Amino acid sequence: MRVEGWGPEDYDRVRWEIYKAAVELGGTITGKHGVGAIRKRYLAMRLSPKELEIMRAIKGIFDPNNMLNPDKVLP
Repeated sequence: MRVEGWGPEDYDRVRWEIYKAAVELGGTITGKHGVGAIRKRYLAMRLSPKELEIMRAIKGIFDPNNMLNPDKVLP
């Protein structure tokens, strides 16, 4: 859906508010398709720095050369 006169920053602002509300209500920002390139910048809103560190460590074990979806999931 497009709103006439809106630019990328407007959509980012709305996306931030929607994800923020979802997390505050106990929900998550991801669905069955995972985080993806768009949502990865919002992942820290839902996960702690320690959780992100653990995720990076696990990815490093299974993908030491960062060849599997590089820069797609973890900020």
